[in-house]
Amino acid sequence: MLYSLAARDLHNLPKAPVEAYYWFVDQGDLHRGGVVDDVQAGRLHAVLDVVVGGIRDGIYPANPGEEKHHPRETWSSCAYCPYDRVCPSTRLEQWSGMREDPAVQPYAGIADPQDAEPTTDEEVRA
Repeated sequence: MLYSLAARDLHNLPKAPVEAYYWFVDQGDLHRGGVVDDVQAGRLHAVLDVVVGGIRDGIYPANPGEEKHHPRETWSSCAYCPYDRVCPSTRLEQWSGMREDPAVQPYAGIADPQDAEPTTDEEVRA
């Protein structure tokens, strides 16, 4: 989506219709995406503002993500990190406290929203 909006800007066509797709090459002809509307573009800009602001302000919270059982018992953000085994076992509790810090809240609202609507069929059924 970022590239589609950059193409609009590059060609000075702010209202041109654009589409954005992910192509999962290892799964044949599987594509996910579609038309990029103003709501999606606005959301992208809001997320980028949070990310860029966090980088600028030095906000790098350790967010372990959800519990994960593959390739071993750990968290989704930690599963392939070479430092996973030396991180504290209380990292989820640390994140739970850290996410309430006013400086971290914009990031937490994107990365770990507590009141998020379900987005997958599995979440809806749960």
